[in-house]
Amino acid sequence: MEVISFFRDPDLPFFEAKSCDGALSVCYRKHFHEEWSIGIVDAGRTRMWCDGEDLLAEEGSMVVIPPYVPHACSPEDARAWRYRMLFVRSEWIDAATGIRGVSRPPVVQRNEWAVSLLNRLYEGLARGCGSLETETNLVLLTASVARAGSPGTKEASAEDAVTAASATPAIRMVRDYIQACFADNITLDRLEGISGIGKYALIRRFNQAYKLPPHAYQNLCRINHAKRELAKRRPIAEIALEAGFYDQSHFTKMFKQCVGVTPQRYPSRGAR
Repeated sequence: MEVISFFRDPDLPFFEAKSCDGALSVCYRKHFHEEWSIGIVDAGRTRMWCDGEDLLAEEGSMVVIPPYVPHACSPEDARAWRYRMLFVRSEWIDAATGIRGVSRPPVVQRNEWAVSLLNRLYEGLARGCGSLETETNLVLLTASVARAGSPGTKEASAEDAVTAASATPAIRMVRDYIQACFADNITLDRLEGISGIGKYALIRRFNQAYKLPPHAYQNLCRINHAKRELAKRRPIAEIALEAGFYDQSHFTKMFKQCVGVTPQRYPSRGAR
C-alpha cells in the first residue's frame, strides 16, 4: 500500500519532511522545488534525471538537489521504493550555518554522518521531541551538506573568530536560560537572540563548553526536575507534562536511559 506522509513543526516553518513507502503510482515528471532537497533512499533503486544529468540512487544513497534545479525520478520497482526527503529554505540555511553563496550540482553520494543526522531528525519528529532538538539536527545536517558544496569554506565560519573571552559569557547566558526555561519549547532563534551567536557556531560552542548540544542539556534539565517531583510521589503524567514532555512514552524511555529505572520505579526505595 502506498503511504506518503508529511511532517512539520509549526515553530520551524522553514522546512518540511516527507516520507514515501511503497509508492506504487509515483513516477515523478520533471519538476523543481524552491527549497534545498536533502534525502535518503531507504530501499530500492531509482533512475534520476537532474538538470540534464543521469544519476542512480539506491539504498543508502543520500540525494542533494539545490533549489530550482529541475529533476525527475523513476523507481525501478515502485513496490520496493522507500525514501525520506527534507525540503529546507535556502535563506534559513544561509543564516543558520553562516555558509553563504553555496553553489553545487545535484549529487548522489554516501555520507554516513549526514544520514545519521537525518535519521535522528526523523525519529525526533515522530516522537514530538521539540523544536530545539529538531532544529539542532537540521542545522548540523545542512551545514554538512553546505560545506561539501563549498570546498573553500573553512571548518569554522567567521563567527568562530570571536574571542573565547567574549564567547564564554554568551554561552553561559544560553545555559542559564535553558536551566530557567527547560519546560518551554525553546528554539534556536531564541538562543541566537540571547547570545548574539549564529546557530551553527552556538551549537558547536555550547557542545565544547558543556559536552552536550543545547537540546540534550535541556532534556537533562527536564529529567532532573522530574526526579525531584517523582520523589514527592506526584502523578507521573502530570510531571511529564510539567517538565515539557508531551509524550509520556518518550519521557519514560529517556528517563530510564538517564536514571537506569523507569519513572514508575524511581520513587520506590531499593529500585534496581
